[in-house]
Order: sequence, then C-alpha cells, then structure tokens
Amino acid sequence: MDEDGDADEDQDQDNEDEDAEDGSVATTPSSVGSDAGGYKNLLDMIAGVESTSMGGYEAFNTGGSAGGHRAHGSGNSTKTAIGGSVKPLSQRTVAEVMRLQRQGHLHATGRYQIIQMTLAGLMRGAYGATGVKPTDYYNAVTQDKLGIALIKGRLKTGATIQNFRNEWIGLKNIDDDKLQSAINGANQVFKANPNSTAVASSGGTASKVSIVGDSVAQGFVLSGANRGGKNNAVQGRNPQQVEAVLKSNYKKGSTDHVVLSTGLSNNVSMMSDVKDQMAYLKSQDIPFTVIPLASGVSNSANLNKQLKTMAPQYGGRYAEQVEGFTMANDGYNAHMANPASEYNKLRIARLGGS
Repeated sequence: MDEDGDADEDQDQDNEDEDAEDGSVATTPSSVGSDAGGYKNLLDMIAGVESTSMGGYEAFNTGGSAGGHRAHGSGNSTKTAIGGSVKPLSQRTVAEVMRLQRQGHLHATGRYQIIQMTLAGLMRGAYGATGVKPTDYYNAVTQDKLGIALIKGRLKTGATIQNFRNEWIGLKNIDDDKLQSAINGANQVFKANPNSTAVASSGGTASKVSIVGDSVAQGFVLSGANRGGKNNAVQGRNPQQVEAVLKSNYKKGSTDHVVLSTGLSNNVSMMSDVKDQMAYLKSQDIPFTVIPLASGVSNSANLNKQLKTMAPQYGGRYAEQVEGFTMANDGYNAHMANPASEYNKLRIARLGGS
C-alpha cells in the first residue's frame, strides 16, 4: 500500500477510459508481465509484505489509516464480495477495478496493493508506458506489468530504500541490505533498457518458458524453438494426462511461464480437464499461454472459442497469433506445418523463449 497515496496525482483524471468498463470485450495483454526477470526479486519482496497473506493477485482492502500502517476491509476477492458480488479481481477488467475504486468498494488492489490514484496515473501514462489497456483483465500478467511500471517510476527518482518504502510501506519490514540488493538488481535491468515495455531478465535474455502438452507442444520442442525451458511434451496425450504432467512437474517458482497444448485434439470431450489444467496453473501462480486447436480438429471453432474465454479467467492468455495455423500434411489434421515459425510469433508477442 502506498504510504503517501501518490497525492501529487491529479484526481480529476482518474475517470479516463470509464466508457470501457461495460459492454466492451475484455482482452489479455500482448506480453507476459510475470516473466519478470531482473524485476522478479523485488516484485516478490513487495508482494510478501503487501498481499501474500490475503491472496496475492486477488488481495484487496477498502481503506487505510495511520499513514498506511493499518488496512481496513482486507479480503481475498475469490471469497469476499466486492460491490455486492464475489468475483475475483483477475476476472475483472482494469476499467472495472478503477470504477469500483472510484465508488469506494476498493482501495488497494492486487499483488502490489495499487490504490485508486496510482492506478489512474498508471493508466494515463504518468509512470511511462505500461502496455496495459482498460479492457485487459486485472490478472497476474497485467498486475506484474503495472508493478514493474511503478518500480521504474521509483528508479527514475532514485534507487534508494526510502524511495521504495514511500511507495510500499510494508517494505519497512525488510532488512535494509536485502531490500537494497533487490532494488539494485532491478536498477541494472532498468538502466539497460529504461524505455522498454518488454520485461527483460537479469541476464539480458528472455525468462524461462516451458512447453507442455501433446504433439503440438512436441513440435515446438523438436523444432528447437525453445531450448531453455523445462519442457515436457509427448505425442498422443489427452487433457487428463496433460493435467497429470503439470501437477507432477510444475510447482510455483519452477518455471516463469507455460506454453500449453492441452491435449484436447486427442479427446475433444475433455474440456473439463482442460479447465482443471488452467485452475492448477493459477493455483501455482504460473502464467500460461494456451495454443489453439488446428482447424482440422472436430468442432475446433467452438472449442477454441471456449479456450479463448477460459484462459484469462485463470490468469492465462490465448495465443491468437497462431490461430488458424497451417497444418502439416501428415494425415492427422492437427499438427503445425512449421512449428518454429509459429512459436516465433509468440516470441514477437514478447512471450519469451530462447
């Protein structure tokens, strides 16, 4: 939670993009904020003292006092009603969150406890480009991008402990040396590319991405499109088998992002298992991108529509960039003709990979 409430922001501008709240189609951001690289240590440190105990990305409160030292109405949006309904923050758009803040139903929101004036400032560019739109879901991807924008804003005025404690008062509970080390790590990345909205890693390369699933995922792996991740892809897996692989091999912190080919093409009746895959990844705070089915798969248009709707509800995104990919002439009507090229489209969208 901000100690000073960013009181220097202009309050009369916090209603911009208001018309996008209702009747618009929510979208997922084009890049993956949770591939935080050199910013990750500082982001995790902030979350640890600000929101983890109340649900991280789903945490909120309705007010504060004592200069930000005391929060009121704290809750987890997956369990506690906001504005009369229980609906996770990650399933609301940015514009919807802003409206609820203006109406007094929300104060500090999400993993980084962003308050009304700060969020309004972020959305009008007061902290620089964020790559976030009002119609984006307020999920892990979006919140991480906003958190990084706040970090960059503070770094512009000084990479000091007090500067960051002025933004997040909970950081007073972190040892000075430990906090300074995390700030210094973020500052190195910032200095290397201060104007970029992409999220770079501390080594200057993209964060680790893991490819998981069936033969489409296997095509990515065999093409050499992603060499740095913890890949696990085998031809013929159905959604239930893919779910088992996820639960056995991927825990919180084990990978930065999962590219997921769900196995649905091997059993189109298992959409409920696909939902379980996504729910598991969300439970582990693992961002993910779902690969659409080939047009040759039975009922693919309807199934892809369901995947597109479902993914952002669990903090993921749907890979529209490869929708309608050219199929391989191998008799399966499900595989990509050029998986390396298709994967590169995801990298253009700043998904990551090496």
